[in-house]
Amino acid sequence: MGCSPSEGGAGVLSQLLEKPQAFQKIADAALDICHFKQEKESCINACYECLLSYRNQFDHAIINRKSIKPWLDLLLESSVYYVETISREEQYQQLRQKTDPDSEFERVVLSEIYQLGYKLPDTAQELIPEGNCKPDFIYKEAQIAIFCDGSVHDSPERRKQDGIERDNLRYNTSYTVLTLQHDDNWQARLAILASL
Repeated sequence: MGCSPSEGGAGVLSQLLEKPQAFQKIADAALDICHFKQEKESCINACYECLLSYRNQFDHAIINRKSIKPWLDLLLESSVYYVETISREEQYQQLRQKTDPDSEFERVVLSEIYQLGYKLPDTAQELIPEGNCKPDFIYKEAQIAIFCDGSVHDSPERRKQDGIERDNLRYNTSYTVLTLQHDDNWQARLAILASL
């Protein structure tokens, strides 16, 4: 793979991230070196052409190339991918941009979550198809759906419709539904997020 000596392990790692196929090439080369691609009759468990050397002579009795074959086969099928991480501030700003432009209450709740240092939601205003419902905020791994009910949700008709949608989400998925109402002590209900 051609990394300079000064790069060391970090150089190899950066090349693996830049070239995901390099992982398979390493596994393929190791299979070849250990005589799995073309068997060598004189190499039973290991030989000086594959794994044995003067440096590991005290371990020769326990070195067995066959013990690494399943791992090399697994590596041959593996791929490396890079997950970009963003800062908490960037995540907060992205979530603010996804909130309903007509709902100041959503932004107040998000700001409170941020200020309290709680884990930020994974997404905002995303449809959960199984429940045919679009919560204001979602914690995907913890499966918590948050609904921020501003004054527009105060009418009896709207509350009834909200109840139907949220019950549908509860019964058709494993999401926990957390409803925060603008005229209630909603800050106390946020404490459920402290454990995330």
